[in-house]
Amino acid sequence: VLYPFLAKDRFGKTITNTPGTIQIILLALLIGCLTFAVRIFQPVGSVFQPLNLQLPHTTQYVFLFLAGSLVYHKGWLDEIGEINSRFWSRLIAGLLMALPVVFVLSGGLEGDAAPALGGLTWQSLAYSIWEQLLCVSVILVFLKTLRTQANRTSPILKELAKSSYSAYLIHPLMLVVFTTLVNSLTIHPLGKISLALLPGLVLTFLAAGLLRRLPGLRQVL
Repeated sequence: VLYPFLAKDRFGKTITNTPGTIQIILLALLIGCLTFAVRIFQPVGSVFQPLNLQLPHTTQYVFLFLAGSLVYHKGWLDEIGEINSRFWSRLIAGLLMALPVVFVLSGGLEGDAAPALGGLTWQSLAYSIWEQLLCVSVILVFLKTLRTQANRTSPILKELAKSSYSAYLIHPLMLVVFTTLVNSLTIHPLGKISLALLPGLVLTFLAAGLLRRLPGLRQVL
C-alpha cells in the first residue's frame, strides 16, 4: 500500500532518493482518511476488547511501522538532509494554530468535542487529517535535526539503539508496574511521574537488552 506513495514517482519509476514533499503529504492524507474511516465505528477513547487495542490509532501505528521499514531498507535516512525542514516546521506551526479552530467548531466551548473524536462528521475527518499531518511533520523535522546536528554515537547509544524496538514492545508492561507502585502515594501527580519515569525507563531498556539476546529472538528483535 505504501509503495506507490513512497517508492515510485508519478511515472512509475522507482525512487532511489528520499520521497518528495507531495508524496509524503499524500501518504499523510491517506493515513488520515483511513483513520477517519476507522473512527466512524471506533471513536477516540474506545478500546477493542479483549485485546485492549486502541483501534482509533492503529492505522497510524501500522502505516508508520511499514513506512519506517521501507525507509530503512531503502537507505533514505542517509538522505534525510534533503528534507525541506523549513517547510515542515512552518506546517507544524500552521497546524498547531489551526487546532483551536477545529476545537471550537467541534463544540469544544460547550464542553463536548465528540464530533471531532469520531463518527461520520466533517470535524472527525478534519481532526484525523490534522493529526496525521502533524505526526508526519514532527517526525521529519526531528529526524533531520537529529541526523544533521546530533549524529554521534557511543557504546551506550549503540546498545540503546539496538534495544529500542524491544523496549517499544515491552514498555506498556513496565508502565503498568511502575504506575501501580506509585499510585497509592499521596503526592502531586508530577511527583508520581518523576518517580516512575527514570527507573521505568532504565529497567525497560535493561529488560529489552536481555530479551533480544535470548535464543530465537535475536533475529526478530
